[in-house]
Order: sequence, then C-alpha cells, then structure tokens
Amino acid sequence: MDSTAATGAHKRTAVLVVHGMGSQRPLDTVRGIVDAVWLEGDKTARGLRRIWTHPERSGVDDIDLPVITTNFIPDTHRRTDFHELYWAHLMSETRAVAVLLWLFELARMGPRLKPSIGALYWAALIFLSVLILSFSLIAVQIIVEFCALIASATAFPFIGKDVHSLIFVFFAAIAVTTMLASFAAIPNRAFKLAAIFLAVAAVSVLLFVLESRYPQVSEALTEFLLPTVLAAMIVQATMGGWGLLGLGIVFGLSYVAAGLAALCFGIAALQGHMPWSINSFWSSIAACYFIGLYLALYAVFLQPYLGDAARYFRNSPGNVAVRREIRRQAVRMLEALHLSNNYDRIVVVAHSLGTVVSYDMLRAYYSRVNDVLPDPGSLGAGFDEVDRGTLDKAAAREKGREMVARIAWTVGNAQARMAAGKAEPGDDSLKAWLVTDFVTLGSPLTHALYLMCRGNTESELQDDFARRTREREFPTCPPLMIDGDYRLTFENPNDHKRQFHHGGQFALTRWTNLYFPVSQLLWGDAIGGEVGPLFGDPPGTNVADVPVYTNTSRRNSFFAHVHYWDLKFGNSAPHIEALKKAIDLADTGAANGL
Repeated sequence: MDSTAATGAHKRTAVLVVHGMGSQRPLDTVRGIVDAVWLEGDKTARGLRRIWTHPERSGVDDIDLPVITTNFIPDTHRRTDFHELYWAHLMSETRAVAVLLWLFELARMGPRLKPSIGALYWAALIFLSVLILSFSLIAVQIIVEFCALIASATAFPFIGKDVHSLIFVFFAAIAVTTMLASFAAIPNRAFKLAAIFLAVAAVSVLLFVLESRYPQVSEALTEFLLPTVLAAMIVQATMGGWGLLGLGIVFGLSYVAAGLAALCFGIAALQGHMPWSINSFWSSIAACYFIGLYLALYAVFLQPYLGDAARYFRNSPGNVAVRREIRRQAVRMLEALHLSNNYDRIVVVAHSLGTVVSYDMLRAYYSRVNDVLPDPGSLGAGFDEVDRGTLDKAAAREKGREMVARIAWTVGNAQARMAAGKAEPGDDSLKAWLVTDFVTLGSPLTHALYLMCRGNTESELQDDFARRTREREFPTCPPLMIDGDYRLTFENPNDHKRQFHHGGQFALTRWTNLYFPVSQLLWGDAIGGEVGPLFGDPPGTNVADVPVYTNTSRRNSFFAHVHYWDLKFGNSAPHIEALKKAIDLADTGAANGL
C-alpha cells in the first residue's frame, strides 16, 4: 500500500547511516555504503547509476553533512537519499587512564563475553597484568632510589643508611592497608573497629620482630615480593580474581623463561636477575618495554577506537553528558526525517558502536510516537497477525514491512484531509513510524550483557538484562508479550481499547545483523557477532543474524571489522551481496528471507 496515493507526491527512501567508533571523518562511512550498494565501485558518475549531493533540507542544521541522492532505482519510480548521523565530534579525546579503567571493568567479568573471543580475552588480561606489574616495579625502584638518596644525605643522619628498612616500612604499610580494606566490609561498626585494631597491632608486631631479628629476610622480602605484592593489590582492586589469575600466569611464564635462560646460559644468568625483582636489570627493561607498548597501542588503536566505547558505555558523570548529547542529536535527526514529509521508508544502517547509538535512537524515538500512531483497528486484518505473533520469521518480517506502509498510508490520508480542509478528529495529532529496516554491521550489541548491564557474576548480568527487557527498557525482536500485552499493543485500563505500547518497534522494523565470524583470534570480527540470542524472543526468533565473508572460500581477512562495505574484494563479494539484500533499495522484499 503506497502512501503516494494519499498525498499525491512521490515519496523517497531515506537511508540513515550511523558511523562506528574511531576518529571518523564526516561522510566517509556513508560514501562507502553508497559506493558498495549503489555505485558498485563506479565513481565516474557517468553510468546508469548516478548520485548528486545537496544541502540537508530535513530540518537538521548541519551544513557539513550534505545529502547524497540517487537517480531512479532500476524498475522503480523511487529515489534514495543517503544521510549520515555524525557523532564523532561529540567524543572528546579520551584519556589513557579512562580506557584502562573500562578495560579493567571488562576484565573483572571474566572470559564469558563470548566463547569465540576467549583467546582475545586471555591475551588482553595477561597484557593488562604485565602492564600493572611493570608500573609497580618501576614505582618501587623509584622509591628505592629516592630512599637511598635521602639516606646518604648528611642533612638527615637520623634516617640511617639501611635503605631496605625504609622499604620494609613501606611493605608493612601495604600489608596493613590490605588488612584494613578487608575488614572494612564488616557491617557492625564495633566489630569493624576491633578487627582493624587487632590487625594493625598483629601486623606491626610481626614486622618489627621480623625486621629486628632477621634483617636478611626483610631485605629478601623487599627485593623479591614488594613489586609483586603492590601489583597484586592493584590487580585485585581493578580486575578481581580473574586479574590475580592473569598475574599468576604472567609469573609462571616469566619463571619458565628464566629457567630456559638458565639452561641456555648457565645458572649464573639468574644471579641478581630473578624475574620482577627490584634489582633485576632485565625486568626493568621489560617493564619499560611494556609501558611503551601500551602507550603506542593507546595512540594507534585504544584511543581512536576503544576510547569511544569507553566513553559511551562507562557510566561516569562526564561520559553520561556526552552520551546524552549523542542520543539527543540522533533522535532529533530521526524525527526530522519523519517530519520532512519526503519519505515513506527509512532504513537505518549502522556500524560498530554506531549500532548501539542507533538502537538507543530507535527505542527513544518510538517511545515518543507510539501514543500518536494510528488506531490499531484501522490497519487491517494483517495487523492482528503481527500483533499476536502468530507468524513465522520470514512472514513476520514481511508483514511488519506491510504495517509500516499501512501506517504511512493512514497518516498520509490524514494529512491530505487536513490540506483539503476536511480534517477529522485526531488527524492533526497522527504521526507515522517509517523505519522499515535496522541493519547492523559488526555490532557490539552481541556483548550487551557485559557492556550494558550491571552485575558481578554471569547470572547477575543475565538477571539484569532479563529485567530490562521485561520492563521494555531494552526492546527485543520481536517484542515481548507481557501481562496480557501483545507484540505491539496493550489494553488501556481507562477505556479498554488497545493502543501501541512503547516497546513494539521491532514487530514493525526488520532487524538484519551482518557479522564476520571470528577465527584465530584476530581474523574475522571479534567486536561483532550474533545479536539474536540476546535480543530475540525467544532468542533469535526474528533477528536475521547473517554470517558474511569477504570471499567464497569463507575465509575472512585480518581484522575484518572495517570491511563490511569494502570493495577491494570485488563488488560481488559475499559480504557486499548480503549488504545489498539487507538494505534492499528497490524494496523487493529481499531482506525478508535473510
């Protein structure tokens, strides 16, 4: 059913492209999508498929983001306007410590993100453990040198020349601090104070006796254990038990390497060079190397890519302000497209972190218009099939598309009546929902349990996600039917009429998710994956999770996360063909069977 019959105007398709994380340049992503699905690599602008750019006229005041318009799609009387939602400028430079804190939070959850990226998790955990150990070793060495400098100064004769005694005091302070942190969890205040007093007294007496009678022991503890204890405390505080396991693996590998060195070069190679001890020259070199490696990774990869994710997912006050502004502009963009009266179909295509931004945009805007959508009773018999969830996957996707067209047609009729001066009650308040397709590419929503939920264990994370879907904070595809509600509607207790609830958009909008299966740690796409097992009801029902490949041999390239519209593999590569079907510019229904 075409809304042009009601309005007398030729409607267009709007494709709203939402870029992913990283230092993105305006229009880079949307031009890549246009090149892949429309121009098919022909940028001469002299073929049958052509494009023009013109200023945005949909009410969004961003002159830096022109609209890319196609000529008529073959065998149709329809054009397409490609828009870009650009949000990278709202992400200020993320500090290295902010990225580290977010990585620590993910590491604390353990290797449960996805079995397919278990190797990547362990590699990251071990690297973070080495990094903390490196910082601890360098910090302790600086303290040792500083104490030696003070002890040798004639202006401070009372300090003495036993540097290790001073360091041992530092070691005692660490031990006492650890005890205090442990006892701080005791709920009863009197028991808490008594436990802290006894802990301080016991540790102080023990360390005093040990230092006075066995100075060699205190020296050995200082040299070999102080960096380790300091690192273990930091790891425990930041990454929990999984971090301690990672630190243990680091020590195991370090001593295996030391043992191999002793076999190759003799036992003398270990003298004064025990791994991660204060006086170990090679440990100092290794620590400086790992710190430098992190800074290089931060500059090249972590800040440009993971920095955006850290800002968007981590709930610190500054991050919340940035996230709120991104969502506000996204909803404003989608609203402008709906109200422009130029379109009867909107396709949202999002990549990487942009899929999360788009998901937030869709759920926020739908909750604004669900109360002013046309009366469900006016949308025909097919509406009940969609609403009651009696259709199979392909049929539900097809019927959902039909319902979007019916809604557009109904609203178009109301607008035509108002233009003719024959308005009926309620015509002026009707709005449409025009998003027929949500196409996600390499979506981190596959890790939504760990990125968007709260909990210390896997069961707590699952419970939190289930609560949010049950409360319709996280819309599913198809929507949940709760407490007598249907996919799209609920019975209003005031007038006992059925009306749209705010969590039903994915009974209308087809969700197609393309992902490169990951293999051998970095081949394929470790960031993306299936979203149906989380966002389907039951899991996977109406989300079309489509594994894609860059070639027919089904062997993906290195870090394929950036290749979803890459034409270097050919304009008929499997991933390009899947992208064309998912967007389906000609609206032939190719997306229904995906």
